[in-house]
Amino acid sequence: MSLRLQAITFDADQPAEVAAFWSGLLDRPAVPEPGGVLLPGDDTQVGLRFVAAETGRTSRERLHLHLTSSSAADQQSTVDQDRVSEEVDRLVALGTTRLLDLEDGVELADPDGAEFQVRQG
Repeated sequence: MSLRLQAITFDADQPAEVAAFWSGLLDRPAVPEPGGVLLPGDDTQVGLRFVAAETGRTSRERLHLHLTSSSAADQQSTVDQDRVSEEVDRLVALGTTRLLDLEDGVELADPDGAEFQVRQG
């Protein structure tokens, strides 16, 4: 028997809201399922599942995702004179909170506070 990783599951206070955010970010469909929402993967990308958190968070997330942009130029923008890419500007419009500028990217948080990074690919 061989196994295949179908999805990474994230506990969220508002799973539908967080799934909608990631659906827009990754341009993937959000599929409601019992207990949560799945963003299906494919042969090259793992799925993401968002379920209702049974208890409140007591510590920092032990996992965060790294996304890539196509170039260092994608990390630049003149919007508000900030070092933000057009793609990061789009993510902020979707509900991202910008946390930190990195040497080769930006650290962000989704609407539920889960951290992720957009780095030069």
